Amino acid sequence: MNNNPIGVFDSGVGGLSCVPAIAKELPNEQIIYFGDTARAPYGCRDPKEIIEFSLEVADKLIGMGCKSLSIACNTITAVALDALEKHCSVPVIGIIPPVIQYLNSNYADKRIGVIATEATVKSGAYPYKAKAAIPFVPNIEKAGTVPDEVIREVLDDFVVDIDVLVLGCTHYPFARPSIERLYKDLIIVDPAEELAKKTKEVLTANNLLAKEKKENIYLASKVTDTFNDIVRRIK
Repeated sequence: MNNNPIGVFDSGVGGLSCVPAIAKELPNEQIIYFGDTARAPYGCRDPKEIIEFSLEVADKLIGMGCKSLSIACNTITAVALDALEKHCSVPVIGIIPPVIQYLNSNYADKRIGVIATEATVKSGAYPYKAKAAIPFVPNIEKAGTVPDEVIREVLDDFVVDIDVLVLGCTHYPFARPSIERLYKDLIIVDPAEELAKKTKEVLTANNLLAKEKKENIYLASKVTDTFNDIVRRIK
C-alpha cells in the first residue's frame, strides 16, 4: 500500500476529462493533475519539444511525491511515452495502448476512425483511419466546447464510412454531447475509462493502492477561466 498521490497530466485542460473516470475506478487515490496550459496545444509542436515539455512536467509531479504517472494526453503518449518510461522512476501509464486493446477486443468487426491532434495522427500510434481535428483544441482551451459548424467541417466527410469514432485527444470529450447530437448513429469511444482501468491495474500489480483518500489537487502552468470552470464541474 502507498498513500502517495498519483500524477495525471496533459498539455492543457483536456486531461481533466479523464479525472472523473480515474476517481471512479480508484476512489481512495489522491490525484494531482497538471495541465501545461501555458504551452498548449502540444499537438502542433515538434516531437523533440513535446518530449522536452513532458519530461519537465513528469519531473515536477514526481518531485511532489507522485507514485505513478497517468498520461491523460494522446499526443504525449504517442510521441513521448518511450522517453518517459526510460526517464521516470515511477510507473508511467499511457492512454493509447489500453484503448487499442479495448477496440480490438470489442470492435474488431467495425470500421474505426480516430480524430486526434496532428502529432498523434503523424505518429501512427492509432492503427486506424485517422484525421487531425486541428480546430478542436484551441476552441476547447478557450471556451470549453466546439461550435457545431466547426465540428461539421471536420467530421461530415470523415464519418461517412466509419461505425466507431474514437476521441483520440482528451480535449474532445468536452465536445462529445454535440458530436453525439450531430451524428446519432456513431459509436463514440472515450479512452478515459481504459486509462483509468489500466492505472488501477498497474497500481495493483505494484502494490501501490492507497488506503485513505485525500483531496485532489489541480495545477496549471497558466490558470485560465476555462481551467477553473472545468475543475469546478468535475470536483
